[in-house]
Amino acid sequence: MLTQIKGLIRFSYPAEGGFKLNRQSEGNVADALFHPDRLRRRMELFRRFTLPSLIAQTDQDFKVAILIGEKMPVEFRKELEDMLAPHAFAKILALPPMEHYKATQVAFAAIATQQDTSHIATFRLDDDDAIHIEMIQRIRNLAQGLLQMREDERPFVIGFMHGHFMSLEGDLAVVSRVTERTPLGVGLTMVAPAASPVNIFVQNNHRSIAEKFDTYTDASRPMFIRTVHDLNDSGAVNSGKMFAMETPEDWETFQRSFALDLDGVNLYTLFEY
Repeated sequence: MLTQIKGLIRFSYPAEGGFKLNRQSEGNVADALFHPDRLRRRMELFRRFTLPSLIAQTDQDFKVAILIGEKMPVEFRKELEDMLAPHAFAKILALPPMEHYKATQVAFAAIATQQDTSHIATFRLDDDDAIHIEMIQRIRNLAQGLLQMREDERPFVIGFMHGHFMSLEGDLAVVSRVTERTPLGVGLTMVAPAASPVNIFVQNNHRSIAEKFDTYTDASRPMFIRTVHDLNDSGAVNSGKMFAMETPEDWETFQRSFALDLDGVNLYTLFEY
């Protein structure tokens, strides 16, 4: 069995449903998503957190679709294209507004399925979060191992339960280590037969995905960063416990694990409320 890994990042895509913003009219949603101040901050969060963690993956055999709205302002689309041009794993896909899950199906389908692939692992990642540099390898190892144990072809899910939240307290950026009781969306992965149309976004509420799909939860090490700021579409609520990072060694390990270079960076300008 050969598992192909495909990711999806929704970068200011005005889907019909799937975001709290979509309770507004389509025009208001687009205005909010494409406001220059918002896009500048999203670009910088993506540049500082998401992209470095993808570039540094120890297993480079994966693809990520970056789903954008077709009406994204030209200057920001070009900036994103220039940022991603050197990286073979990235594919930008611009779509008109459509139902959220349908848009994710189109985006995943835009990544060609490799020959001889038996299963596809689809994972989700937001444009302001990051994954551990070994997450792709971990997804592959877990998927292959679990497939050997499965008794049927039903899709199943892999979730990562330890990670970090990064937020502001006063004028300081604070990193906390967190544990989760229910799967967070960052890096959440669904493994399904290659012919299946189902992907990780089939369940609107990622916290309840284990109610419908067999779910393996990995608590081996911190595997994600969730950034917490006023541009979060959903509430950044930790379902488990939160611990302070107390030593310089903690900070060094944190940056190394996610390929970050934040020393001397004024994070306040990215996270300010």
